[in-house]
Amino acid sequence: MIASLLVALRQPLGGTALLAMLGVGATALFLGLFFSAQAGLLFLAAAWVAVGTWRYPWPAFLLLIATAPFLLILKATVVLGPLTVLKDVVILTLFLQSLRGGGSLLPPALRVPVLALVAWDLVTFVRADAFALGLLRLRDLLLYIPLLVIAARQIHTTERQRTFFTVFLGTAGLILLLAGIQRLQFPDSMVLRFDAARQVWIPRVSSVLAHPNHLGGYLVFTLALAAAVTGIRGLPRGLRLGAGILTAAGLVATTLTYSRSAWIAVPVALISAAVLPRVALAPRAVGAAFLTMVLFGSAVLAVPRVRQFVRAVADPAYQSNKTRLEIAAGSLVGISNVGAVIGEGLGDTTTLLQRTAEISLYDIVSAGAQEVQVAKARTFVDNGVVKTWVEQGAIGLVIVGWIAAHLVRLGLLALRHATDPETRAIGVAATAAVCGLAVLWLFLDVTDMFPANLYFWTFAGLVAGARSRS
Repeated sequence: MIASLLVALRQPLGGTALLAMLGVGATALFLGLFFSAQAGLLFLAAAWVAVGTWRYPWPAFLLLIATAPFLLILKATVVLGPLTVLKDVVILTLFLQSLRGGGSLLPPALRVPVLALVAWDLVTFVRADAFALGLLRLRDLLLYIPLLVIAARQIHTTERQRTFFTVFLGTAGLILLLAGIQRLQFPDSMVLRFDAARQVWIPRVSSVLAHPNHLGGYLVFTLALAAAVTGIRGLPRGLRLGAGILTAAGLVATTLTYSRSAWIAVPVALISAAVLPRVALAPRAVGAAFLTMVLFGSAVLAVPRVRQFVRAVADPAYQSNKTRLEIAAGSLVGISNVGAVIGEGLGDTTTLLQRTAEISLYDIVSAGAQEVQVAKARTFVDNGVVKTWVEQGAIGLVIVGWIAAHLVRLGLLALRHATDPETRAIGVAATAAVCGLAVLWLFLDVTDMFPANLYFWTFAGLVAGARSRS
């Protein structure tokens, strides 16, 4: 890649390229003089990123996957926050380049449910009461869907599948290393949670993902892929060993998040990665697998602290549960009979919190300004199912379940019929991730959690592309 770039730099510029560079420079200068220096520099950076992505799509895609977890730290800063819009430039550029390829744009197995999701999101956006917040929610829901097409077309060989495994799991190893450093050296940077049972404040690890819940969502994908790579024979021994070590480290990090959603979703993903391959290859083993899970669950519940945790999860008097129930009740109480079916429109959970903020179109696109974060807080509902039901109705829930069921089916088919270990690992990882996210969705709005929303559509593209090739 570097050698090709040096060769390209030595070549003389054509007239079209020179005019394009002059146009970009003039536009950046205009934005810098009449708006702000930050806007001019951001436009210039976006132009160069788009050009680099168009010329080197595969390295750009891998760079997006590797840097996504670190972008939350940038978004939390005032000066560097707008730079996160560059990831959107990469995604849109890769999607535009995908339009040049032949064949169908969307994978056939997911074409109808994905188009239904896009169409219904647009319908609920039109019905939104607050245009700005509806547009912001629409951006969150639709921005990462192009990764379904991008991943399916970019990762089209077993070599690229292995490269993706290495980059994704290597990045996860770095994230977990930074989580350990945060725990040992920077405890003041951790989020605190008050444990009412022990009357102590508990520090919660978040690494570079800004909040433990975001780290928990990231670990669902990480451990699903790591467990799949560890358990599939035929992959390189070093890759499987590293994935096994990463699985153990990820379990420790999950414990240190002190996030109940992660404590439930991650084990569900791991159990799915261990059980589903055997069920897919031997359907008669369903009864044995169910009995094994029951015995394992009984053994886990025999631990006193686990029983205490389960009681806390189900206790409506527990403050966190009380808050969630109040939010859910406040969200559902104003829904009409028609709204329960077709939803009240995107952003219509704003009745919960009455903070207002004037936000511009630039703020909506960058999603990095403080005003946008305040506005997004108005749509906060600590339950993805409730939020989807309020905004998109029962039809929205059915469409989401339709997509999830198709992904599980594709994963099991890829596992059953694929001949190469890379495709089988993708099938296991995608199925396990969907099972873990189904649990996580009961606690958090996954569609509004970065980078979980980015990785969801990436894994969907992986399994859809792998299944179509197998």
